[in-house]
Amino acid sequence: MTGSDSKKIYLIGFLAILAVCSAVVGISHNSSNNQNATTDSHFIDVQATGSVKVAPDALDLPISISATASSNQAATSQAAAAAAKVRGALAKYSISSADISTTSLVTSPVYNYANNVSTLTGYQATQSLDVTIRNTSIAGSLIDSVISAGGNAVAINGATPELLNTESATAKAEQAAIAQAKTKAQNYANSLSVKLGKVISVSESSNTPAPFPVMALKADAAASTSINLGTQTISVSIDARWSIAK
Repeated sequence: MTGSDSKKIYLIGFLAILAVCSAVVGISHNSSNNQNATTDSHFIDVQATGSVKVAPDALDLPISISATASSNQAATSQAAAAAAKVRGALAKYSISSADISTTSLVTSPVYNYANNVSTLTGYQATQSLDVTIRNTSIAGSLIDSVISAGGNAVAINGATPELLNTESATAKAEQAAIAQAKTKAQNYANSLSVKLGKVISVSESSNTPAPFPVMALKADAAASTSINLGTQTISVSIDARWSIAK
């Protein structure tokens, strides 16, 4: 064996030993990482809900204006004239045009049914408006003015309190949910004799109340209409995860 061959063998052996050492170090490092991952995988999950009751800040008012006449054109014209008076009444209460929308415009024949025979008696035209009243304190008197302006052509199809500005109430509900979640997590930690760590994750779902209609009625012809808005509940539910401190 020449000196050159001996050097090659020694070099190959050295590289083999170096590779084995590197593998051992890598295994040790991975084992340490796995232990840390196992430690970090210990956590406490909780669910919590925060709720806030608030007064509605608007009223949704659907209005129908109808007219019946001997011709389609006459019925449409009469309904339009009554609708113009209704819009005039709304304008006196400074209702913005952006808060008045036409939801439907329908014309149809009217029949009288007797002895299995249908007889055309005229035509009916109906305009339907949807009005958002942002100043709820004027809602009752506004409704009275609309009915006075449109007369028997007007029908009020319910009145629905709404909450348009939900940001403030939602923020309060979020704070209540987080406080409740933290209390629950701390109670679990105390019961398990462990130390509560940092928040790992939080996910949220909110619940905006579905509007409900209220009746707007007069006790008698001379009385004025009053609207009771009541309260609505804004709820926020969260799922939160806390780590268990080492």
